[in-house]
Amino acid sequence: MADVKKKSTGRKIKRSVKKTLGALFLASAIAVAAIPVDNFSSTASPAEPPLKVTSDDTKIPRVDTTRPYNIYTTADGAFQFAYLSTNDVDSTNRYAVLLGYAGGKLDQFGNLSIPDEVDAYLKYSYSQGSNYGYCAVGKSGNFLYYQTSEVAKDEFGNPIYDIVYEKEADGSLKTDEFGRPIPIVERDEEGNELKDNYGQPIYKTELRYRLVYKLCYNTDIRNWEALGEEEFYYNITEIPGYVPTEEDQNKPTYPYFLTDNNHADYQRIKQATVRYIGNQFLVAGEGEAAGTWTVS
Repeated sequence: MADVKKKSTGRKIKRSVKKTLGALFLASAIAVAAIPVDNFSSTASPAEPPLKVTSDDTKIPRVDTTRPYNIYTTADGAFQFAYLSTNDVDSTNRYAVLLGYAGGKLDQFGNLSIPDEVDAYLKYSYSQGSNYGYCAVGKSGNFLYYQTSEVAKDEFGNPIYDIVYEKEADGSLKTDEFGRPIPIVERDEEGNELKDNYGQPIYKTELRYRLVYKLCYNTDIRNWEALGEEEFYYNITEIPGYVPTEEDQNKPTYPYFLTDNNHADYQRIKQATVRYIGNQFLVAGEGEAAGTWTVS
């Protein structure tokens, strides 16, 4: 196999792919050794080093199938890859190693553009079918969530409304002589207090909202793509081997925790440099495992 190294994100590798090779890519890893060097083209600037293609595959990181591993996919499902370091010592300096291609990315001339960078997604819910349910993930293979708000509802599904109270200039609640908050009474256009059929004041109300944490699905990306790497959340109870602690459970957002610098191992795999095309083969899952891959 060949070791394909890309020195900048501005470079694109293109090759002419026949239909027969397209079918082969669907079932196996991309076979670099079978690609003639002449079929590569690069958009690198003259100052950048030329694309290096060799027959030496000893430098290509390999998935260790004796340990747990993940095979990620791009948001569009076109490419599958592992996120690996060149050695077990430097686990912080990792790259994307392309291992599979699912088709559908050839241009009108039969060219396939290998991406410079990829974002990582994993299947979250198998019940959503093979083309849905892909969620952005962090460096520990953890699923990512974003915080948002939605209308709170009661047990019957009805929206919950809260009474609005008068406030002081500093934002604190205004109270009566007995220390009770003073509700705002609705008024008509002439300033008269509104009353219900029983003669009781009609108080101003507003919808109650609650914070919720939603998975970062690829189909929902418009709602979370602008978040920074420290603004996502992960569900700590989804981490294998995690044992709940009293300290964790007392935190207001439990079981969701921010992917800040104190939790860098759970930050999003985004714009991972595609440095290698691997020399291992993928087997696509079937049935409940549809949308996942294992290394054969």
